[in-house]
This record gives sequence, C-alpha cells and structure tokens, in this order.
Amino acid sequence: MKTLQNIDKHIALKEFDRALTGFEESLGLNITLHDYTGVLYHLDEKRLFPNRNYHQCPYCMAGRFQEPGWRLLCVKDCLKESDSRLLKDPKPYLKNCWKGVIELVIPLISQKKIIAAAYVGAFKGEISETSSIPEKYLALHKLLPELPQMDEIIHIQTMVTIFIQGLLSTIHFIMDNEQKIEYGRKIVISRFIQENASGNLRLVDLARHLCLSPSRTVHLVRTTFKKTFSSLVLEERMIQARALLENDWLTLEEIAERSGFKNVHYFNTVFKKNYGVPPGQYRKQLKDKTT
Repeated sequence: MKTLQNIDKHIALKEFDRALTGFEESLGLNITLHDYTGVLYHLDEKRLFPNRNYHQCPYCMAGRFQEPGWRLLCVKDCLKESDSRLLKDPKPYLKNCWKGVIELVIPLISQKKIIAAAYVGAFKGEISETSSIPEKYLALHKLLPELPQMDEIIHIQTMVTIFIQGLLSTIHFIMDNEQKIEYGRKIVISRFIQENASGNLRLVDLARHLCLSPSRTVHLVRTTFKKTFSSLVLEERMIQARALLENDWLTLEEIAERSGFKNVHYFNTVFKKNYGVPPGQYRKQLKDKTT
C-alpha cells in the first residue's frame, strides 16, 4: 500500500478555487465571497479565491465598470447595505439589488462570529423603478433563472454552507500543519485572536475563552509566543488591514474600523510604523503592480 503525504500548501492554493468552481458548476450558480476578517488571505497573505469578491454573473458584470455611477451603486447595495445587515444580524436571507438580481446571502460562522459571507445566485428579481438600465443589459436580465421554490432554496443554502465551511476548515488544517504546531493552546490562542482581532478584543476575553485567570493567560502568551498579547493582536490587525486594502471600494475609515482600529488617524500611524508607508500609499503600490 502506497502512503501519500499530507496536503501540500502550494498545491492547495491552486486547488481551492478550482474546487469551488466545480461546486458552482454542479449547482449552476455563481458564488461570491465577502471576507470580513481576512480569513481567506492567511496562507502567505495571498488571496485564496481570486476575483471572488466580485459578483461574476454576466448580468452583474455587464456595464458595472462602463456605465457612470453603476459601480458605486453596486458597492452601496452589496458592501454597505447588505454586508452591514448581515454583520448586525448574521442569518441567511434573500436580497434583491437595484439591478434586479436576487441572491441568497449566507453567513459563514466560526466561534459564534461571522467571518465571511457567501452570495449565491443570480436569480431574476424585480428591477427598481428608479433604475435606468439600457435594453442591451435587460436582455441579459431576461436570461436569469427564476427564483426556486423555498425548499430548493433551503437545499442550496445547506449545500453551500457545508461546502464553504468545509473549505474554511481545510484552510485552517493546512495552516496548522504548515506551521508545524501541535494542536493545543498555541493554536487555540492564534485562532481566537485571528477571529476576534477586528473587535474590541481584550486579554480578559482570551482568558475567559481558555478558562484561565488573566495573570495565567499573560504568562501563557509570553512563554508560548515570546510576545505580548497586545502585539499579537496588532499583528493580526495588520494582516487583516493589508488584505482589506486590496478592496479599492473600501475607504480607509472603513478598513480601519473593520480591522479593529479606533480611528483612521491611529490606523495610519501604526500602519506606516509597521510597513514604512501609510495605507493609502500602500494601496496605490498594490494597484500599480496589477496595472
């Protein structure tokens, strides 16, 4: 019997998106991923699912970057309104956007906290009376499938949740294996900080999670990581901020808030101290590399 090696990280980086593409094809639907905590960047800080932060349905993409103001309407509808609703009330729901597209929005949960969302569609919805959409785009709208019956929607929701949460679990497994860390308190601490750094995370929260006293937790963190708790949290926030800077529709204020900084001024100061340039310039450098 031939023994196989564990999953190789670099092969996995190429296979994750292929696996998701195959799953999409089996459903006959598109899946878009909105990452709220940087969880989809943590292998070498590379995006695991390139371009999946954009809605790839042909009708969604049609005119988005050509028609004046359309891109801003999409950002306002999905990233500001839909995501905000999900972050406040992380329950699956059906949304109908300004362009007449219905999508199933599914929260992805870890440690009782929403870390990302899957937008599944697209189905034919009602176009807002205030939307002025040229006939050439409406022809694509007519090709969208009708919204299924509720039992089929629940089936899709279940299948997508199981599949995406399974991918996230595999990502965590590979990260743990790559770091060669025995599964124990070190990985528990790392995961807890990763998933909670964007909020008002305190050492007492970690202590409660570990069922230890704060003083014991301080000692455990120092001996395990050779760093302080606050430095670990800051490192994680920097990783998340760098990931979010790839999304050029997010303002620096929104990125600061999403990655756990109290205000954009403090965010700018800390980011420049860590990377040598302020976040706005870092974003410009990223954009220049891809153009």
